[in-house]
Amino acid sequence: MKINKIIKPTESKLPFTIMLADPKSKFGMEEVSNPFSGETCELPRYAVAVYEAIKVAEVVGDYTKVRKGLDWFSKHFTDEYYVLLD
Repeated sequence: MKINKIIKPTESKLPFTIMLADPKSKFGMEEVSNPFSGETCELPRYAVAVYEAIKVAEVVGDYTKVRKGLDWFSKHFTDEYYVLLD
């Protein structure tokens, strides 16, 4: 699944601070798969960082962060949300 429009983090405030190894690559595309269904999506790297932060927050029990991340993801990457996080 490819996204039609890449939102820029400055246009839509990210739900929390993310760390990227190479900030210049934040708009580069990366394929992410749902570990349970095997379905894949292409996302910009900043969205992958948000996805990964959500998954880590689930493991450590930070449900406030999970909720913020899910709300942001469902608003800005709706189709991908249903593939990866629903």
